[in-house]
Amino acid sequence: MGHVRICQRQTAAAPYNNVKRGGWGHRSTIYASARATTDQMFRRFFARVSEFLSEVKAEIKKMSFPSRPETLASTGVVLILVLILSIFLSSMDHILVRLVKAVIG
Repeated sequence: MGHVRICQRQTAAAPYNNVKRGGWGHRSTIYASARATTDQMFRRFFARVSEFLSEVKAEIKKMSFPSRPETLASTGVVLILVLILSIFLSSMDHILVRLVKAVIG
């Protein structure tokens, strides 16, 4: 009979020091770095939001809005084009319905 080799697993954890070396590191180091990372993350987030809002405010100041006569003229053009297009589509629908009825019988 052959010899049976029994492999023992090492259960002792590797010793940690306060320096993080690619693994999870020391528990207190993890919590302290997570807390610092979270604080930094929130600071960066709010700094970016603040910068974005200040840029939006600056861009809004550069905008120019149309006067009342320009707005009324543009609205009139849109309404006339909608009316023309609806008449065209309605007439095309009426023609196509008659054509289909003639083909079907």
